[in-house]
Amino acid sequence: MADVLANDVVGDAASNLSDILALTRAHLEAGDEVEAELSLRKISSDQPMALDERLCFVGLVAAVTPARGKGPFLGMREAWLTTPMKEERLVDGLRGALALGEHELADQIARRLMGEEGVRRVFQSALAVYARYQRQQDFRNIQKAAALARISTETAGATKVVTPDAAPPEVAAEKSTMAAPDQVWVAPSSRQA
Repeated sequence: MADVLANDVVGDAASNLSDILALTRAHLEAGDEVEAELSLRKISSDQPMALDERLCFVGLVAAVTPARGKGPFLGMREAWLTTPMKEERLVDGLRGALALGEHELADQIARRLMGEEGVRRVFQSALAVYARYQRQQDFRNIQKAAALARISTETAGATKVVTPDAAPPEVAAEKSTMAAPDQVWVAPSSRQA
């Protein structure tokens, strides 16, 4: 990928920035922090960027060189929790927060990440980031809480009660023990003859 970036003569500054951030992310996931830092040096800190790109950049800088990235990263604490961005960039926030020892912020970002639709694509990366800092159980607890919240939200809106009168008697008796995912069958407590 580095060769592609070096020979990229067609791309504009925005695509080049995204490519460099992706390359840095790939180096970090491979455990090569030296190459990650070299990639980040290709980006000027005063280069114009969209807010989500700026967050990604400061997250990666904090992950690679915590001393250099601490001020900018912590200065954008609120933005990490409110700015719309891709899931990969939220993982960059996890990297930065955990590298700085900001566990509460990392957990807040992880809770936000768990609520995103595309969390499955980046789940293993997020888990690996937490595992690197011996916090994988904390991440699993956040995952579990998010799953329970999602289940309770989904079932609260989708549950309906069907009385035995609405189904034939033989079906009602059978369905009283087998509930469909979106229905609860209520068996009669006493049958009238």
